[in-house]
Amino acid sequence: MSGPHQGQPLETVGAPLDDAEAAVVLAHGRDRNPEDTFQYTADLPRDGIASLAPQAADRSPVPSVESGRPSWYPNAFTAPIESNEPVRSSAMRAVTDAVGDVTVRLSVGSEHAIDDAELAFVRAVLADLTGR
Repeated sequence: MSGPHQGQPLETVGAPLDDAEAAVVLAHGRDRNPEDTFQYTADLPRDGIASLAPQAADRSPVPSVESGRPSWYPNAFTAPIESNEPVRSSAMRAVTDAVGDVTVRLSVGSEHAIDDAELAFVRAVLADLTGR
């Protein structure tokens, strides 16, 4: 899928993902940025935990909305889903891709690696959450 949120930066703090034992994926709010979300991980130990947050595109894909301000979707989250498409689907894919990347990278070579059935379950849950 391509959309306004694909190709945006994935910010990280804490342990490098390839060395992490655990990871947290966060999504920032409207008019905010990934760095703002890292305040929620301040009490987590930095050793062994990677915190990642994808960056939303600015609102410029929607001409009627002021650009230069990051947002995952153009209208209020309480608006009908259709009014936030296709930008909403792009946002859900960006967060889902970040979770998927973390899942795969933490599993490779780990004694806690998840097997194919567990990975299928994670994908099914994400599909359910994203409506895919």
